[in-house]
Amino acid sequence: MKINGIETRNFNFDLNVNPDSETFLYLQVKKIIKQAILTGQIEKGVKLPSARDIGKGNVVSLATAERAYRDLRKEGVIVRRKGDGYFVSESLPLSHHR
Repeated sequence: MKINGIETRNFNFDLNVNPDSETFLYLQVKKIIKQAILTGQIEKGVKLPSARDIGKGNVVSLATAERAYRDLRKEGVIVRRKGDGYFVSESLPLSHHR
């Protein structure tokens, strides 16, 4: 499975962002990842690609990917395990179960 051309074992989602959109790129990335999690395309506990991997390929910058991840962490959608990376939260906040 590939994300932005990056191979992953656990899931696949398209990181199709529109650089011409009035919506900031980090918000587009955040929405794509969050939607994939909330629809079950990416399951709880699954390791996500690093922000660096998402930022590869000139689609979005490392800073853009990090900002999207930071916002998702603040919302409790993903967690960061020091030295191990980002994972989908095992217990999503109730406000996200729609």
